[in-house]
Amino acid sequence: MKHGDLAKIMLDQKSMHEHLTGNKQSQDNFIKSRANFIKQLAEQRNLGIDFELIKQSQNLTSKILDC
Repeated sequence: MKHGDLAKIMLDQKSMHEHLTGNKQSQDNFIKSRANFIKQLAEQRNLGIDFELIKQSQNLTSKILDC
């Protein structure tokens, strides 16, 4: 990624999506730390972030992790 790029982040967890889009705050430390990392990266690289809620069946990483 370079400065000014648009990053598309696809999430299959509604709670994570709501937290990252600012619609809801989470008490989960894992979600907080991931959200903080994404926010810092976006600020440092001047990135545009597009969050998309997907179905778990559409999550390509879940297929790899299920092996």
